[in-house]
Amino acid sequence: GMDDDDPPNVVTSISRHELTAVAQRDLLHWLNQTLQTDYGQITDVNDGIAHLQILDAIWPASSVPLHRLNFHPRTRDDRERNLRVV
Repeated sequence: GMDDDDPPNVVTSISRHELTAVAQRDLLHWLNQTLQTDYGQITDVNDGIAHLQILDAIWPASSVPLHRLNFHPRTRDDRERNLRVV
């Protein structure tokens, strides 16, 4: 049986899309705080910069080639070159 002080069962309905949006927002917030960046949306992370900065933070002695990144990519080709470094 259920004790009087047990919380009631609450059934909520959340769509996969809503859950994904929350997860992306949380990830973006964590990235911006950790890397001291200002990405506006998760799709902005497609420049490859955050990926290598995280690897560099995890393995600082591993010679992650941050010097090979274009930190101000303006074109798709710039972003793709950064991703190839990853």
